[in-house]
Amino acid sequence: MDLLKMRVAKRFIGTDFLTWLWFESERLDGHMEVEGLEPFTLYVDDQIVLSAEHSESRENVLRKGNPASCAEAGAALAVGKKVARIKFRLETDEADSVFTLDADDLDFRGLRLPTPQTVTTVERVIERMELILHTTAIVDGLFARFLELRLGRTWESEVLPAMQQWVRVKDGVVAAESTGD
Repeated sequence: MDLLKMRVAKRFIGTDFLTWLWFESERLDGHMEVEGLEPFTLYVDDQIVLSAEHSESRENVLRKGNPASCAEAGAALAVGKKVARIKFRLETDEADSVFTLDADDLDFRGLRLPTPQTVTTVERVIERMELILHTTAIVDGLFARFLELRLGRTWESEVLPAMQQWVRVKDGVVAAESTGD
């Protein structure tokens, strides 16, 4: 299998992960934990790209402000689009960082870290590397949790229905149903 075919064949796991991560960050109001690390806050920053292979509009790019709560995000999810790229803000006791994750390869894009507070160049490099490793450890831990859920028994019976309900709320369907509109 050539690299392009393999990338396309496995892309679904990235889109599912990023969509779940957005859902989970909202469900938990950003307050999350990964085993072995201190608690942290993770929430969607100012960019979400939603896509679907089989849709009239293949991609919705939402930027600036709070795209996670805009009507367009809910509508895109409701028609089956998943997250292709998303920017997160990660807040820990050590430092805050901002990064974008891409569903194709789950690589970090545009990782912004705080300015190191150490004096020497070597110390600054070490501090930045520690922050990078800490950030990747958090995302790796979240991905491990996602895989455990995705491959586990509760995905179909609990997680997926909860995500579908979340989409209905984001799309306004739940509010309309409750008011009789």
